[in-house]
Amino acid sequence: LRAERAGEGDWDVDVNDVVESVEQQGGDVTVFSHEFDPGQQLANLGGVAALLRYRLN
Repeated sequence: LRAERAGEGDWDVDVNDVVESVEQQGGDVTVFSHEFDPGQQLANLGGVAALLRYRLN
């Protein structure tokens, strides 16, 4: 995420804008370090996860 936030990553979106938008809408952003097991597990799943509080039909 450090590379993405610094504009040096591969993502096509501005990560800072996404984080700011989530927080403005009352959401929480949690960052897991790849240096620890939970972060490594998340990286193996694609690196991004989201918990939605509303059902999708």
